[in-house]
Amino acid sequence: MPNYRFRAKNKAGRIHKEIRFAESEAALIGSLRSEGFVPLAVSPVSGGIGKIRLRTKDARELSALLSLLLDSGHTIIDSLNLILQIRPTSRISKACQAWLRELKRGASFQKTLDLAPVALPVGFKSLAGIGEMVGSLGAVLTQLDEYYGRLAKLRERLGTALIYPTLVLIVAITVGIIISIFILPKMSEMLIVLNPDIATSPSSLDNTSIAAIIIASLVGGIMATALAPRNSTLGRWRAKVILQLPIIGPFVRDWGLLGWSFALEILTVGGVTMDQSLTEAAGAAGNSRLVSILSDLPTQLGKGDSLADLLTTAPYIPSIIPAWVSIGERTGKDSEIFKPIRQYFEERVSRSIDLATQLMEPILILLLGAGMIFFVLRYLLPFFRMLGNLA
Repeated sequence: MPNYRFRAKNKAGRIHKEIRFAESEAALIGSLRSEGFVPLAVSPVSGGIGKIRLRTKDARELSALLSLLLDSGHTIIDSLNLILQIRPTSRISKACQAWLRELKRGASFQKTLDLAPVALPVGFKSLAGIGEMVGSLGAVLTQLDEYYGRLAKLRERLGTALIYPTLVLIVAITVGIIISIFILPKMSEMLIVLNPDIATSPSSLDNTSIAAIIIASLVGGIMATALAPRNSTLGRWRAKVILQLPIIGPFVRDWGLLGWSFALEILTVGGVTMDQSLTEAAGAAGNSRLVSILSDLPTQLGKGDSLADLLTTAPYIPSIIPAWVSIGERTGKDSEIFKPIRQYFEERVSRSIDLATQLMEPILILLLGAGMIFFVLRYLLPFFRMLGNLA
């Protein structure tokens, strides 16, 4: 939504300046007049002022706080003001400030979530809006807190499993760089001094330089691909390639489908329609290729096809998902089928993390050992053999 800088005269005759988000300049002027302002100047803000992005852990904390305050009898405005006092400097406080601006103008909380420049995790906007409509916003926010808590625990397990291999990899790369920059050139200089014929013949230094250039190019290409924006051409290509990799691809797919089924479970149980749930939940898949595939489902579903049939023909979707969905469609219990699907993928992801944790250490030891053997055979043995011949 575009944002505008305006200058207006309030009821007391004072000049008021502010930046607001609005659907159009005319909509902003109408809103200002309804509030008693006399608009003097309105101009679009180039580039905007940016969105406030709430992370999953922020959304979890916010859901828990709002649920507690609303259940205690506070209004949504009072609750947001209290949260501002508790967390005066954080992403949460910035989100609360943005929401309060819209709420004080008379917008409903559901409309506020659409108008305010706050990017929310999957499920928050839809469920919060429905919770407000049916008068159970506190209960819905409690469900969201539990949902985000489950995701946080799985991510924490994954992050913990990756700490050790990441540290070992960083150390191995650092040692390799030090050897390449400081040790190998010195060894080459010593070999040239001991045997001047090496300087006029194809030397191991040349081969080392070529290998270093190739490795640096590969590492640079991998880093550029890894850092490419998700929606860029390179980012979409990266997502597709990752899904096709052995071992890594199935894990990324299962992780994405776990987030998707998590979101669908809480959305459908919360009363969100299937079309809206599918639209909202697609973003929880993470991998942009999976997100693209799952985002097409609501459009195709509107053409009359059943969800089970669409999932059967969709790439990267295991057969267990359309099988469960088909059962739900036949029994009329669509909102209950995503819990067993979520449990299935949660168990698969958990097993994969456990297996990776057990195999990571021996694999790293083998790789580091192979690297050491290569270094000894390629550089140290020829060097000591030459020293032995000179003696």
